[in-house]
Order: sequence, then structure tokens, then C-alpha cells
Amino acid sequence: MWDDILKAIPAVFLPSMLKLILGPLAGYGLKLNIFVTMIASLAGMMTIVTIITYSGQLFRAKIEKFFSNHLRHGKLYKFIEKWGLWGVVALTPLILMPIPGALLALGFQQKHTKQEILLYMLISGAVWSVIFTLVIYFLGHKVLPDFIK
Repeated sequence: MWDDILKAIPAVFLPSMLKLILGPLAGYGLKLNIFVTMIASLAGMMTIVTIITYSGQLFRAKIEKFFSNHLRHGKLYKFIEKWGLWGVVALTPLILMPIPGALLALGFQQKHTKQEILLYMLISGAVWSVIFTLVIYFLGHKVLPDFIK
């Protein structure tokens, strides 16, 4: 078990900071325990989200400028206007990456506190971590390429 945990830190935790699904793929490839993979994947995502959320004041002006200039008339903007913070946190693990998802969530900081953003990201990340890990572990032998198995 400790072997799995030590392998999970560089192999699952770090890739999950970039894209949540990379953690379960790495965990499956290394044949790690399913629960270690889920927890390390979620921890990786939440680490980068926490860093971005608490250092977000440095990015705030650039985020608002980008949001108003580039996203004002796109489908993503309409989705965000309709679904709000819950829409952003639901899409972050699935389509977006944790870094852009956290940056977009910072745009809602006037309506929501940092703690609410982190809580919503945690809920979404936990749900998607479980889904991704279960799908990869139980269907991976049928659909993944041989080099990952």
C-alpha cells in the first residue's frame, strides 16, 4: 500500500494538476490501488486550484480583460452566464483544465467567496475523479492502447 502511495505522488498527483484524467490513466498504467489513484488525482487538481484561487488577485485584472474582450460573445460566455459558478466547476475536470477552470471561477469572486469556489471545485473534482478512475479501471483493458496497460 505504501508503495502505491509513493508511486502515486509523482505519477498521479503531478499530472492531475494539469488535467484530471491524466492521473487515473497513470494510476491504471502503473497498476496502483484504485482508491489511491482517486485520492491522488483529486489532491493534484485541488492543489493547483487552491494555488490559483489564493494567488488570483495577481491575475484578476488580466482575467477580467480577457473575459470581456475574448469571451463576451462566445458559447462559453453564454454557458457561464446561464449556469454560473456551478457550470464552470462542472466543466473544469471534464473539458477545461484545472488552471483555466480556476481562473474562470475567479471571475465569480464578487458573488462567491474563495471558500465557496474551493468547495464547489472539491465536489466537482471528487465526482469526476471517481467517474474517470472507475471508467478507466473497469473499461481500460478494452479501450486503452497497449502502452498504457
